[in-house]
Amino acid sequence: MIAAPIPSNEKERLDALKRYEILDTDAEKDLEEIVQLASAICQTPISLVSLIDENRQWFKARTGIDVPETIRDVAFCSHVLLEKDVMVVENALEDKRFADNPLVTSDPNIRFYAGAPLVTPDGFKLGTLCVIDKQPRKLNAQQLFALKTLSKQVIKHFELSLQNKKLQELSKLQNRFLSILSHDMKNPLIGIDGLLSLMNSGDISREDFRELTDEASDQIKLVLNLLNDIMGWANSTETTELIKTKINLRELVKKPVVLLASVAAQKNNELDYHIPENMEVTADEAMLNFILRNLLTNANKFTENGKITVNAEETATLWKITIADTGLGMSEEHVARLLNPKKRVTTSGTKNEKGTGLGLLLSNEFIKKHGGTLSINSKKGVGSTFTFTLSK
Repeated sequence: MIAAPIPSNEKERLDALKRYEILDTDAEKDLEEIVQLASAICQTPISLVSLIDENRQWFKARTGIDVPETIRDVAFCSHVLLEKDVMVVENALEDKRFADNPLVTSDPNIRFYAGAPLVTPDGFKLGTLCVIDKQPRKLNAQQLFALKTLSKQVIKHFELSLQNKKLQELSKLQNRFLSILSHDMKNPLIGIDGLLSLMNSGDISREDFRELTDEASDQIKLVLNLLNDIMGWANSTETTELIKTKINLRELVKKPVVLLASVAAQKNNELDYHIPENMEVTADEAMLNFILRNLLTNANKFTENGKITVNAEETATLWKITIADTGLGMSEEHVARLLNPKKRVTTSGTKNEKGTGLGLLLSNEFIKKHGGTLSINSKKGVGSTFTFTLSK
């Protein structure tokens, strides 16, 4: 037996397979019908939708066989990953790659095999749609055409399922945003209306008038921040594709730091960043800028007479960016609520700045789009550290 060599693009291929979130999921009627149709057209007792991961071939759909998977080394389908077209083995006993394969010498006693690769739109082979017989045989041109056509339908099904998942996630996020807006946009507008009524009453002193204008200004800023976050979310959902470019991280971090400097100075906060001059990341610049701006703004909001520091490091597989502050800090319960889309989080900064958690929720979505994670380490009275990663 000769095990199939590992494809040169194996890491990227496995990443593509995992992106579809298919492995170890329940059977689906549409795919079961495809393998039944392939079996009927090719007149074989066995047909499979086989997906190849690191160590096994797993059957998303199957007919004529009971086992849900086999080890990768014995999989005929592993060899198809190296082929440009359908791989046909008319008699496995006469093929040195498979003659002593345990799938040939024992159950299911494979003699004939034909596998059409499942090729994603970006060219990665996830596995095969294959047909198997216990007798040597051939496929005619029409049967080969049908097998290839059905393999494309399998990929279209995977693509549609992936898009449906994204739409469901988008719908959940949209509902979360609308819930926030219904409460947090309404309240400051009501407050502004009340303040304007007081200011127009003529029954207040100059000093009270000044305080009311300051309060109205704060409420307007909150509304503007909410609108900016919503616009950021709306822009991000126009396309599912990231516009990735190479970015000098130090220069990118410098922009929100400079913009925030005067606001930080009003609270006597020190802003600093320690990033290698030549560190480059590959990311969507608009999204990364939004993430940095949001996390830095939050850090300043909850810090006074303190320090906010940005650090970054690079590994073989990812970039890790950390924003730490010496501010108010949070309890474990509060941290757990922050990234839960089902929970409302309303907060107040050291100067009573209002926050809704919308920007952080959106930042987390952007980070996920980059294959990264966001983690929060915080302690009340000590400060908070927000760490996010971007996958290479």
